[in-house]
Amino acid sequence: KFFERIDNSFTLVNKVDIPVGDYHFNRYGFYYRTDHSRPYSAYAYLETGDYFHGKRDDLNIGLWFNPNKHVAINSEYRIKKMRFAQDKFDTKTMRLNINLAINAFWAWTNKFQYDNVSDRAGIFSRIKFEPQAGEVYQLVLSRAFEVDDEFSRFKTQQQQLAIKGVYTYRF
Repeated sequence: KFFERIDNSFTLVNKVDIPVGDYHFNRYGFYYRTDHSRPYSAYAYLETGDYFHGKRDDLNIGLWFNPNKHVAINSEYRIKKMRFAQDKFDTKTMRLNINLAINAFWAWTNKFQYDNVSDRAGIFSRIKFEPQAGEVYQLVLSRAFEVDDEFSRFKTQQQQLAIKGVYTYRF
């Protein structure tokens, strides 16, 4: 059982208005995951029930590949089927994460994501160097693309490159 109080109305996916009020949700689900310590693992999550003044069904599927202690790759697909009196629609999200722990000091994290609501894809890549505790340097690249319906054209919407550094002085 879930409860949510909405103080300011909002619109879901530019289609369904959620007015101010108190909402009680009854949701039921099933979760299954294989042993994550193995080189290959997977999970599936199903949930159904109330969602504001409508209904929502969720399906999440994930796969992991961890060939060794330095490489972790996982993918995820999420679909949410929402049904309201005035409209129904699906939201879909696809993710791919590729993480490399090069050694105790260097790591490279990469995240790729697409969702059908915004028709945008995103890339996030971070190279992290941590020579000692309290000292971290990062090079971060993020980029967002607008995607056409056939996935044949990607138009850059936003891109950012940042250099970050943190040093903790202990006394």
